[in-house]
Amino acid sequence: MSRYQDIKDLAKRWKVPLDVLINNAACTPRTRQETPEGIELQFATNVLGYYWLIDGFTEILKASAPARVINVASYWAGGLDISDLEFKRRSYDNGKAYRQSKQANRMLSAAFAEKLKPFQ
Repeated sequence: MSRYQDIKDLAKRWKVPLDVLINNAACTPRTRQETPEGIELQFATNVLGYYWLIDGFTEILKASAPARVINVASYWAGGLDISDLEFKRRSYDNGKAYRQSKQANRMLSAAFAEKLKPFQ
């Protein structure tokens, strides 16, 4: 879920309708880690993975309408620091990173709901 190319490849291989896409991936490493592409792992998995899946499957979801996307966030969401999404300038705190990523999930949900609204 943290690797763009893997998600892109999955979307390319998908050949059947998709009625529901449920994004429920999360990781919360105790120390700051990066993917091979240099993206902070928690942000890549918890946020970009959701984004890449929705984006990669958009045409399939449209063709499968009325399809749905469910993004799982958390009651603990909050504290999104747009200026340092990957904890490059702040000390890494896995709890803060998790809360921030789940707040970003809420925002992605709202943005994609608006973008995909005509296809509901």
